[in-house]
This record gives sequence, structure tokens and C-alpha cells, in this order.
Amino acid sequence: MSYTAGILEAVRISLDVAIILLKTDRALKATEFCNKCVSLLQNFDSGTHLEISEDIINVYCAISGYTNEARYNATKLLNKLHRAGILTIQLGDKYHEQNRFEEAKQAFESALTIMKMTGHSREEAVAHGRLGVVTNNLNEKQKAIEHHKKALGIAIEMGDRQGEGASYRNLGSVYYTLGEYQTAREYHDEALAIATEIGDKEKEVISNRNLGILFRTLGINQTAKEYYEKALAIMIEIEDRKIECAIYLSLGTTHLELGKNRSAKECFDKALNLCKETGDKTIEAGASVGLATFFAFVKEKEKAKEHCEKALVITRKCGDRAIEAEVYLSVGNLNFQNLDEYDKGEDYLQKARSISIEIGDKMTEFQSLYCIANLKRSQSKIEEAKQYLCQSIEIHEHMRCLLKGNEEFEISLLEKHGRFPIEMLTKLLCKTGKFRDALYVEELGRARSLTESMAKNFSLKSTSQLIQRHDKVEDINVIPEEVYNVEVIFKKSAVPLGALPTENCENRPLGDYLMTSDGEESKEPEIIIVPDRFSYRVPFNALRDESTGKYLSDNYRIRIIPSLTTLRLIQECPADYHSQTGALVVGDPKVGSVLCKGEIRNFSRLKFARKEAEMVGQLLGVAPLLGAYATKKAVLQAIPSVSVIHIAAHGDVERGEISLSP
Repeated sequence: MSYTAGILEAVRISLDVAIILLKTDRALKATEFCNKCVSLLQNFDSGTHLEISEDIINVYCAISGYTNEARYNATKLLNKLHRAGILTIQLGDKYHEQNRFEEAKQAFESALTIMKMTGHSREEAVAHGRLGVVTNNLNEKQKAIEHHKKALGIAIEMGDRQGEGASYRNLGSVYYTLGEYQTAREYHDEALAIATEIGDKEKEVISNRNLGILFRTLGINQTAKEYYEKALAIMIEIEDRKIECAIYLSLGTTHLELGKNRSAKECFDKALNLCKETGDKTIEAGASVGLATFFAFVKEKEKAKEHCEKALVITRKCGDRAIEAEVYLSVGNLNFQNLDEYDKGEDYLQKARSISIEIGDKMTEFQSLYCIANLKRSQSKIEEAKQYLCQSIEIHEHMRCLLKGNEEFEISLLEKHGRFPIEMLTKLLCKTGKFRDALYVEELGRARSLTESMAKNFSLKSTSQLIQRHDKVEDINVIPEEVYNVEVIFKKSAVPLGALPTENCENRPLGDYLMTSDGEESKEPEIIIVPDRFSYRVPFNALRDESTGKYLSDNYRIRIIPSLTTLRLIQECPADYHSQTGALVVGDPKVGSVLCKGEIRNFSRLKFARKEAEMVGQLLGVAPLLGAYATKKAVLQAIPSVSVIHIAAHGDVERGEISLSP
């Protein structure tokens, strides 16, 4: 027997042994034999870029001649190798079900090597998919994404729509745990479209449920409910009890969010009954938590405790770390908020946080941090509460930045999760007398929405670049290089309201009110006002002390910081809410010497009026009327057809007159 023939015989025997070992669940030894076979066969690489299967056939033919027997022996060896790869995948699946993720990973890697070698693309994609799932379980998120994308690429190349849909679902699940909800939604939408196209009802149900979970996480509960109900309607056709109980659990949780507690209990009861039939422990644990929440709401504390304990016992046995973290989070929250067991509550919440970090679940980590902060606040441990709040806000901001400008998701994430940590932190700062810091936190949240809107509309830098982080709030005085003379604009603005007597007004630059004669900041007491709701209508400067007769502005320097809470309402307005008839912008009319009120007057050019009109025109997307083109005829002709008018020109405040080009 030649050296080459000896190697092939050794490979054949090793594969026989490996297959026996795989069938008897002795994976480590089996994969060791498989890897040795692969290593030996790789020595036959002919250097001609042929498949390894063709190389093996060529080797057999070179030994025995180009006979049918040689081809038969080569094919038999390759079939054994392929069979070993299939059995390795199956064994990896068993390990995965037992939560033995490292062993499962080792088995799938061995199978992947075999499938690549033998040129079985479909099984190669399967091995990549399995590795994607197990590396996700091991919190190796980027590796998981890489494997799923490789599986997706192979499926697309082969035209395997079912495999393509599976890869999209898996990618959606990974991105969901990372908090990248927009990307997750895109992949789940693709998976749903493929399942519908090929008529795979089971996968259609799963994709609808996945999308429902995503929308519920973001607080868009009505949409989540619609997805669950679609999934439930399809379930009637396929009668898969295991998936059905999962949908009832999800639907029950959504009913709780919507305040439909009785409907929620019905769903949890159905899920629990189905679990007894299917033996699904993870769903049973979730249903028990749901019932505990319901009983806590209706003040039946003993039943709530009973279901909490049941959920904890089940989740410890099932070994699903993601479910375990969610159960610890829910039970921990119930213990301190509804059952007055603070020590237990904190212990469970800390466990939820620890597991969520371990598995890379950003939302559960965020929620556990916020709940711990809330617990610390209730114990009057203010400093600890602030630390946990800051950490939760940081994670929320990270998730928010990953939404790719999806306004619906951004608003929902803020309303469902982001608003409460900010509000609690603001209240804690106020409670400790740090009012300036509290104002900073409150307005920083509002300013973020404004800067993002500006970035979207006017191509400014992103929020993360515009908003700087400070360890503490500092007084920042903005001093312009020069103060323009605004006397023409403000000279008599208060007269029609009768708010301030004109004889008390001094004719001096606006900057003198802010700075003393020696250039130092005024030492007068200062009031910072953030008007909100209807308070923006209050003329704070004109408020008078009845006892002294003095105006508020006589004793205090008043600063008005505009409130930004109306920004969301503006953003949510439909496109056709406001008039769409355009705008008229007039700037720096060329008036010159004209007859005005019976005498010749020379109107000088207004400094920066042209620049102002050009900037406003750019923002509104219209060409302004400038200089000699800003005539009375042109302006009067344009006014009836526009809804917004902006004029930068000389005028008379009392008579409402504007000076235009002749």
C-alpha cells in the first residue's frame, strides 16, 4: 500500500470511529477525529483551486486507475465526511439546548470546516447560522453578526429564500439585544416579507411576534398588539402550541402596558395552561411573572409573592440567561414597589443587571439600573441613586443614537424609557438644593431635540458634537464683539401696551444693562425664567410690586431662557398643517433721498439687513427681494400669494409704515 493510500485508509477508519462517537454523544473525541481527518485531507490540495472532493477523487484514481471502483471509494469517503459534518451539527444542537454553549460552539466550528472542505454550501450556511446563535449567547455579538451575514450571503447566492429569511430573523434578534432597534426592525421586516412570499406560516408567526416584541419594548403598544393578533390569527391554521403560548405571553404583557389588566390575566392563564402541555419552562416563567404583576396591581400580595417565587424556581432550572435576567428584573421591581421587600428587590435587580451585562442585553441593563436608582431614592440614598441614574441615562443615549434618525422610534424610546430618569435626576438635584444643575439637566434634554432638528434641517453637526459634557454646571457669559444699535427697533415697542413709562427709559446701548462701566458683569440680583405652557405670555419685566410700585426689572436682571417643550408638537404636525403657499423675504431696500412727510429725507442703508434677508431666504428656501428690486409694486404683488413675510428695512413703529425702493 502506498503512502497516499495509507492516509486515505486512515481517514476512512477515523471517520467511521468519529461517526460512532457522534451517535453516542461523545462530541469532544468525535470532533478531534474529524479535525484530524480534515487536516490529513487538506494535504491533498492540488493547488488547482479544485473542490477538495475533486482532489480526493483524483487521488483515488491515481492510486487505483480511473475506474468505477476508484470513484465509488472516493464518493464513499466524501459521504462519510459529509455525514460526520451533519452529525456534528446535530450534536451541537443538543449541546445548545442544554445551554452548553462552549461545547456547542466547538462542534459547529468543526462542522463548518468539514462543510467548507466538501463544498456543501447549504450545510455551510447552516453551520454559520448555528455559530451566529451560539456566539450571540456567549455575548460575542460582532462574531454573531459576521456568521449570520456569511450565512445570508450564501443563501442569497444559492437562491435559498428559506435560509435567507432565517438569517434575517437571526440578525434582527442580535441587533435587538444590542439596542439597535431600527436595524433590527429592518431585518425582521425582511424576514416577514420572505415568510409571507414563500408561504411559511410558522416563520410568519415568529416574525410577527418578533416585531411585536420590538414595538412593545419601545412603548408603541398598539402596533405591538396588532402584530401579536396577526400572529395569533395565523396560529389557527398551523396549530403550533409552543408558539401559541409564546404569543399569549407577549399579548398579555402588552395588555398590561395598555392598562387592560383583566385581558392580560386571561392571556397569562392561557399561556400557563399551554405550557403544561408543551413543557416550555421559559414561557411558564414569563407567564408567572405576568400573573405576579397582575396580582400586585389588584393588591393581592400573597398571590403575587407565590407567583414570584414560582417564576424564580423555574427560571433557575431552565438555564436561559436572557429570560433569567428579565425575570429577576420584573420580580425585583415587584418586591420593592409592591411587596415592600427592599433587600430582596435590590438583590434581584443587581442580578438582573449583572446577567444583562454578561449577555449584552442593553435594554435590560438600562431598566435594571433605573429600577435600582428608584429603589435607592425611596431609601433616601440620594447620591447612590444619582450614580445609577447617570449610568442608565448614558445607556439610553447610546441606544437612542443607534436609531438612525427614526423619529417615531426616538420619540417612543424617550417617552417609554428616557423621560423618567431625566425627571428623577432633576427632582433629586432640586431636593439637594442644586437648582442650577437641575435646570441644566432639564434643558439639556430639551436642547438635544432642538439640535437634532437643526442638524436634520440645516446640516449642522450632530447632537453628540453640539452638546458638551460638563462635570458641573458653569456660568457661561457670551459677550459679543460689538453691540449693534437696536434703538430703531425697540424705541417705542412698549408704548402700545402701556407697560413701561417712556420717561424712565434711558438712551444707552443694550450692553450697558449687562456690563458695568468698567467692563465687569453687573452685580444686580438675577432671575432666570424658563417659560412653559401659558407662562410665555406673562410680561415678566412689567410685573409690579404693589407695595413699592417698582417693576420687577427695576430690582432684578431678568434672563429668559426659551422653553423647548413645544418642539415635539411642531415636529409631529402633519406636513399640510401649516400653509404651503411660500414666503416673502425683503431686505435692505434701496430708498435713497425721497419726499417723506412733506420733506426730503435720505434713508441710509441698514447695516447687515441684506445679510439677514439672505440668511432667512436660505432657511426658507426662497430668493429674497434685495436692494433696488425691493419695490412697493413687487412687494404688494407678492403679499397675497404667501403665508410668511419677513422684512428687514426702515420703518415707522407707530404708523406701521415700511420704506421700500421707489
